[in-house]
Amino acid sequence: SSDVCSSDLNDRPFYKVKRDAMFKAVFADPNELELLERLIEEVIDKDIKITAINSSELKKEYISIKNKTLDVIASSNDKEFNIEINSITNLNIRRRNASYIFKMYANSVNKGESYNDMKDFIQINITDKLKESIPEITKYTLSSKEHGIDYIDNLTIYEINLEKIYKKWYNTDKYIILRMLNPPAGRRSLRPRRRNDSCRSQPAARSGCWRCRGRRYILP
Repeated sequence: SSDVCSSDLNDRPFYKVKRDAMFKAVFADPNELELLERLIEEVIDKDIKITAINSSELKKEYISIKNKTLDVIASSNDKEFNIEINSITNLNIRRRNASYIFKMYANSVNKGESYNDMKDFIQINITDKLKESIPEITKYTLSSKEHGIDYIDNLTIYEINLEKIYKKWYNTDKYIILRMLNPPAGRRSLRPRRRNDSCRSQPAARSGCWRCRGRRYILP
């Protein structure tokens, strides 16, 4: 591809980013917001401008309540995002993640503020080892299954079938960021940018190449 950052790739370290620590290091870096923005945009199909990376530790009112430490919490002007990386999926994981976004929702309105002015709350669950029958991206809202009526309009949960994303879109320009999180064996993912890395994109487009503008991490 003519729009690929590369250099001599031999003996270079590449990392899978589906584990919590690596994911946070890359996507919760306030100096690297564009990667996070691109990931969110691939899921919700809207342009996003992140304004802040927030504390991932949710406050608890009582000592008996479990600590809740989230993977990534971020804000835009009108939205709050929670992104969770899940190596497995089961009812326990889904209930745990739901408790995270519900807690954020419940804590968002302070005394004297109006519920009419609430932001949209979006959780993105990026999950490995989902069943093949589950779509690559599933969108959940709080609504009536019987009548198809939304109960509220500002809370959405997305579940990402990571393996299916790669299998279906591996040879395209779609879901570039999502696909790099968990490539199959033999495929490189994300690596630290090196001083002699160069871009083979056309000169006229080079300044607009999102992979090359001083990023600490690049796609091979």
